[in-house]
Amino acid sequence: FGNVYLAHELKIPLARIGVIFSSIQALQFSMGLLVPVVVRMLGLINGIVATQMAAGLALIAMALAGGGGIAIALYLVFSAAQWASSPALYNLLMNETPDPQRSTAAAMTLFANALVGAVATAIAGVLFTRLGYKPVLAGIAGVAIAVAILFKIVIGPHRRSKPTSLSIVRLEESEG
Repeated sequence: FGNVYLAHELKIPLARIGVIFSSIQALQFSMGLLVPVVVRMLGLINGIVATQMAAGLALIAMALAGGGGIAIALYLVFSAAQWASSPALYNLLMNETPDPQRSTAAAMTLFANALVGAVATAIAGVLFTRLGYKPVLAGIAGVAIAVAILFKIVIGPHRRSKPTSLSIVRLEESEG
């Protein structure tokens, strides 16, 4: 619904929307390159939470923004942050999945993402039509922030208590 938001809500001409979407593609590519840096600086769980929180905060700011350049900049930030969490989430999944089950986990992830995306698109379309963009964006932002916090609460302690193969190797090296 990004192009509808830009055209209908922000009244941006179609030619400029093309430039915005090209910018989004470049930003998403750049974020893909920056994700490893963010994960190294913050850790995997905190990096995922940070990108999810950034996406949620950008959405709430978009809902509150009057329009124009600020809304476009926030849309770019949202798109980049949303894209950035995917590689880290996929990395978490693959780290926690035994080798023989990884292809099944990857296939199920793609299937679940497609299914959830289709349902979310249908629901969002109905809500955008009935309520308008601002309240729906604010609601989605609230859900995104709540999910990021819940993710940290539920997954964070699990990851800290489970030693990784790398930490086991380092422990054996320090003992031996």
